[in-house]
Amino acid sequence: AYAIDFNACTKCGKCEQYCPAKAINLNDAGKIVDLNVGAIILATGYKLYDPRKL
Repeated sequence: AYAIDFNACTKCGKCEQYCPAKAINLNDAGKIVDLNVGAIILATGYKLYDPRKL
């Protein structure tokens, strides 16, 4: 995976122009979205541990 070093970035846009996946948008701004959901599922990748063994 590639990463942009924003400390060295001149914001010239060359990376946006040449990215074959068009995955770079230097003008992108974050946004906050409120969602009403019935459940949140979290997949941590951890194995379950039985605390009764403690």
